[in-house]
Amino acid sequence: MIRDREQFWSVVDEALDERREPREDALVQEWIADHADDRDELVRLMRGLGVLASSRPRGRRTFAPLIAAAAVVVLGFHLWTRTEGRTRPPLRPRSRVLSFSIEVTRESDGECTSVLTDPDHTERSQISRLGSTVIVSRLESRLP
Repeated sequence: MIRDREQFWSVVDEALDERREPREDALVQEWIADHADDRDELVRLMRGLGVLASSRPRGRRTFAPLIAAAAVVVLGFHLWTRTEGRTRPPLRPRSRVLSFSIEVTRESDGECTSVLTDPDHTERSQISRLGSTVIVSRLESRLP
């Protein structure tokens, strides 16, 4: 026999902990027959538990899709860097200058100056006009 309200809720808690229906317990039935307020509260509690029990169970969160996506990214990066190394052209030997020459010509006010340079020598020539006279000068130097 249940003596007080605290003992009633203890019996209800024990039944729920044991996964039993508390309204089927004889002591609970005897108590709620005499106490309408506790009966209504028990009905609300059982409705709430029914909603919880019937709600869609949540699946466990898995990290499998995240792990698979990360693996695809890593694999793609690995293959991209390997392929990039293969498509590079082979290294060529260093280039070097075999021969060169530079010629600069400047003309102004009846004067023409020209400089020609190649690896072996430098030649400078100048043509000037003074009235009807033409002066040609040439300077050539050889590099050792």
